[in-house]
Amino acid sequence: MTERAFIPPDYPKSFVLFIIAALIGLVFGGIAMLGAWLQITLLEFVGRSGFVACWAIAAAMFIIFLPRSWAGKYRGLPARPWKEQVW
Repeated sequence: MTERAFIPPDYPKSFVLFIIAALIGLVFGGIAMLGAWLQITLLEFVGRSGFVACWAIAAAMFIIFLPRSWAGKYRGLPARPWKEQVW
């Protein structure tokens, strides 16, 4: 059985960061809803702030990824270490 890396080596950095930021944003969204349900203002504030920050990062990465993907820049992308991967 071969182990697969958490960060896939054959995807661009912008795509990987988009997915990670969106998933972390969903966690912060859950924290915000929990804070609202429990009526804990600080918890709700932290959740909302984290959600907005993560989804802003996800939106920026998507704006970087989408036009380059349409242009065919990522077609046939070889597996590379994270430092050498394209944006």
